Amino acid sequence: MSSHLVRARLLLSQRNPLEALKEIRLHLAEEPQDGIGHGLHAEALCILEEYEDALDAAEQALAYAPDSGFSHYVQSRALLGFDEKKATKAALAAIQEAIRLEPDEEHYHCQEAFIHEKNSNWQKMLEATQRALELNPEDDLATNLQAIALKRLRKGTAASGAIEAAMKRNPDDPVTHANQGWLLLEQKQHLKALEHFREALRLDPEMDWARLGIVEALKARNFIYRAMLSFFFWMANFSPRTRWFIILGAWGGINLLSASEESLGKLSVVVTPLVMTYFGFVLMTWIAIPLFNFILRFDSYGRLALDRRQTRQANWLAITFAGALVYLVVFLMYRHLELTGDVLFESVMWSLALAIPVTTCFEVRKGRPRNGMALYSCGLALLIAYWTFLGGYQLPKDIDQLSQFEIDLRKQGIVIDARNVQNFQLRKSNGEQLPAADLEPLKEKVEQKIAGITSISQRFRRMGTMLQFGFLAACFAPSFLPRHRERNEIDVHIE
Repeated sequence: MSSHLVRARLLLSQRNPLEALKEIRLHLAEEPQDGIGHGLHAEALCILEEYEDALDAAEQALAYAPDSGFSHYVQSRALLGFDEKKATKAALAAIQEAIRLEPDEEHYHCQEAFIHEKNSNWQKMLEATQRALELNPEDDLATNLQAIALKRLRKGTAASGAIEAAMKRNPDDPVTHANQGWLLLEQKQHLKALEHFREALRLDPEMDWARLGIVEALKARNFIYRAMLSFFFWMANFSPRTRWFIILGAWGGINLLSASEESLGKLSVVVTPLVMTYFGFVLMTWIAIPLFNFILRFDSYGRLALDRRQTRQANWLAITFAGALVYLVVFLMYRHLELTGDVLFESVMWSLALAIPVTTCFEVRKGRPRNGMALYSCGLALLIAYWTFLGGYQLPKDIDQLSQFEIDLRKQGIVIDARNVQNFQLRKSNGEQLPAADLEPLKEKVEQKIAGITSISQRFRRMGTMLQFGFLAACFAPSFLPRHRERNEIDVHIE
C-alpha cells in the first residue's frame, strides 16, 4: 500500500475527506487500476455527499476488484445516498454481497443496519447490529445503531443501557452523545437532551444530526410542540405501510362521521368540533416543524442552529399565514352574508392548508423538484383565489341580480313561476297571459341569468373538487421526489 493511501485512510478516519481526496488522487495517478484506491475515492465522496461521483468511483473499484467486499461496500454506501426505492434495494443487495465475500467485517453489517433503518425495518436492523457486535462487542457505531433499533422496537431500557455502555467506553464519541440526546428527547427530557447535542456539536461541529437535535430540543420547550414531537416519535415506531393505514383510517373515520351527521340526532353537535379538531391536528402535523422554527428565529441561540433551508421554510410559512390572515379579515367583514360568508370561511381553511405544499417545497431537493413544488403551490394559491371569487363574489352577485330582476318584474305585475332554465313560466300576477311580444324578450333575459348562475355554480364545484385533489396530491408528492440535502445549505456553525 502506497504512502498516499496510508495517509488517505488516516484522513478519512479523522473525517477530513477533502484532504483525503488529494492523497487518493495522487495514489491513483501512480496506480490507476487499483481497486482499493477507487474504493477509498468513493468513500470520501460519500462523506461529502457527492453520490453520483461516488457511484462512478465505486463502479471503477468493482471493475478492478470485483472480489473485494470493500468494493461492494462503497457501492452500497453510494447507492444509499439516492432517494429512489430501487437504489435502496440495490444498496441492500450490494452490502449483502460484501458480507458474503467478507463476513467478518463489522462495518459491513453496520451498513446493512443503516439500510434497514431507512426502510423502517427495525427488527432486521437489530439483527444486523447484533451480528456486528458479535464480531466486535466494543464497536461504537454498531452499539449506537443497536440502541436506535431497540428504541424503535419500544425497548427503551435496553436502548438506554446500550448507549450508556458506549458512553463509558468512549465518552468523546459525538455519535453517542447525539444518540443519547435523541433518546432523552423522546423521553421528554429536552433540557438534558440539549446538553448532549451541544457536546456532540462541540466534538464534531459538522454533525447535522446533532444540529437538528438542538433545534428540536429548543422547540420542545413549548408544550404544544412537545405534544406534536411525541406524536412524531410514536409514528416513527411503525412501518411506512402501518403509518398510512393509521392516516387513511383516521381520514375515513372523519369522513364517515361527517356523512352521518344528520342521523346522529343530538350527538350531531359534536361533529363539527371533532372535524375542526381533526383538521387542526392534521395541519399541525405538517407545519409544526417550520412553524416552531419560525418562533425559534427570535431565540438568540436557536436562530444559530437553523440552517438556510429551515430559515427560508419558516419565512414562507409566515407569508402563507399572512395570506390566510387577509382571507380571515375579509371573512369577518362579510360573514353576515349567507353564501359569501360560508365561502370565505372555507377560503380561510384552504389558505391555511396552503401551508402544507408551501413548506413541503423545502423538504425536497433544490433544483427541479423544489421549483416544481413551488410552482404547484402558486397554482393552488391562484386556484383558491379564483374559487373564492366565483363562490364569494360572482355567484352571489348573479343571484342578487336575478332576485332584483324578479322584484322589478313583480312591480310590473309579472311573476316567475320557477327558476329552472328548462322549465319556468312568466305570467301576470292576476293570472292573465302575457302578450307574446312582451313574453319572449323577458323569457330570454331570465334564461340568460339562470344559465349564467348555473354555469358559475358548475365551475365553482369543479374548482372545489380540483382543490381537494390538488391538496391531496401535494401531500403525497414529496414521497416521490428526492429529499433535500441539508449539509450544503448551512450558513452558521455552533461551536
